[in-house]
Amino acid sequence: MYPYVIFDLDGTLLNTIDDLANAGNHVCRLHGWPTHSVDEFKRMVGNGIPKLVERFAPEGTGAPVLEQALGEFMAWYGVHKADQTAPYPGMLQAVRRLKEAGVSIAVLSNKADEMAGPVVEGYYPQIFPLVQGALTGIPTKPDPTLLHRLMERMGASQENTLFVGDSNVDIQTAKNGGLTSCGVLWGFRSRQELEQEGADYLASTPEDLLTLILGEKGGRETRHLGPEDVEEAAAILRSGGLVGIPTETVYGLGANGLDPEAVAHIFEAKGRPQDNPLILHIPSADHLERYCADIPQSAFDLARACWPGPLTMILKRRPIVPDVVTAGMDTVGMRCPSHPVCRAILQAAEVPVAAPSGNTSGRPSPTTAAHMAEDMEGRIDAIVDGGPCSVGVESTIVDLTETPPRLLRPGAITLEELRDALGEVEMDKAVLSQIDPGERVSSPGMKYKHYAPKAKVVIVDGDSESFLRFLNEQTGEGIFGLVFSGEEERANKPCVVYGENDEDVTQAHRLFAALRELDERGAKLVYARCPRKEGVGLAVYNRLLRAAAFEEITL
Repeated sequence: MYPYVIFDLDGTLLNTIDDLANAGNHVCRLHGWPTHSVDEFKRMVGNGIPKLVERFAPEGTGAPVLEQALGEFMAWYGVHKADQTAPYPGMLQAVRRLKEAGVSIAVLSNKADEMAGPVVEGYYPQIFPLVQGALTGIPTKPDPTLLHRLMERMGASQENTLFVGDSNVDIQTAKNGGLTSCGVLWGFRSRQELEQEGADYLASTPEDLLTLILGEKGGRETRHLGPEDVEEAAAILRSGGLVGIPTETVYGLGANGLDPEAVAHIFEAKGRPQDNPLILHIPSADHLERYCADIPQSAFDLARACWPGPLTMILKRRPIVPDVVTAGMDTVGMRCPSHPVCRAILQAAEVPVAAPSGNTSGRPSPTTAAHMAEDMEGRIDAIVDGGPCSVGVESTIVDLTETPPRLLRPGAITLEELRDALGEVEMDKAVLSQIDPGERVSSPGMKYKHYAPKAKVVIVDGDSESFLRFLNEQTGEGIFGLVFSGEEERANKPCVVYGENDEDVTQAHRLFAALRELDERGAKLVYARCPRKEGVGLAVYNRLLRAAAFEEITL
């Protein structure tokens, strides 16, 4: 057991890289410099923001320009530093457990001291009593000066203190300070880098950290329930717990949608940004008026045509719906699922259930109970196994508060079907294009990178022959194809099949399982065959766009 633990901030406690990259690329565009990928920024960070600016600026940039660029970076980052930043999944729970166990915990960051403290308090409120950031005139990590100053304030010694970080800089800091080091594998740098630097321990999950520090298994016990355990699942929801629930689309992570504290635990378990709204699930359309106001006739018409089923409607909310569900907006997404086990749980719980997909944020959505356990074991109270999901992609979302109605997220209920039912329906720009990081969204799945395996994904738009020719010409390790049935036989690279060429329903059903299989097989770079962009194929394309962070090649 370690009675004293010091954490790095960026890449260890907080996933800040997207906001740092956006700020850096903003400055690059101001100066006409080349921009950089998020992966490139991951290799640049670790030595403070002045050093980051020096690294993303072109080689040979003079000191006056670098000083100007630093000011521009800080101005942009000061406004946008919370756009996409979030605690890593499970870390908030882990550090709370450490504090409850009596471990003295602190943060040491190369972020400026006046910034580091408020950032930590904002995401980890009332948890870390000591936060040490960079101070003018004192060398930063890996120099141990500030580390030793922090240890003195804690009353810690070299023998009983663990340093936890995600980069070579952190491992060097621990060595220079005479401390034991633990490298975390969810941050900005690779296992290889941490091993080469000589990390004493490696942690794949926050639970691994708890085991190392406390000598015991952390997190909560996750019960595995079956379709017959409806009342038990409903009781957990009523008591403020988290339950993995099967639906016809994907498995959802459910909580009592009228309990703000329970809903907040959803964001903690997933590592989900707080500005990403949730959907309320109800057992029938009869419940709409309990939670929604000014309901248009079109909502009741759609409910009769599509509910129960894979359709979410955005409507005006009543005050009874907590702000944490809607990200503070005056609208709420409402859905009545068709999965019989889910409907039984909703009936028994007697509360609306707020439920995003049951994966850690950004990962492929789970379509089996086993998939959900991969991400949520030890983080939630129970998972109900209702068998494989029949649809395989999240629900269609249509905004009925606007005229004409607007498609926000495609799904199994197609745009064509919506237009048949409602007449004119517009398609939101976010369905097929990336929106500004600072822009507010009224629906899940519009803003952030989603559904992605650990490998880099690139969509390739072309017919079968041109796609296979392109794939077979690629060189390098860990290259995989995400292909239609039969194409794997003509490829010289390992492939994962995600459906039939002319059957987008099968593509939707198989997509997320295929993305998870790519992880299991160790893929590093995936070239994905582009589906058609209409019908259910539009939903498949939308999910792939986000998995690929909108990177697409047209042949």
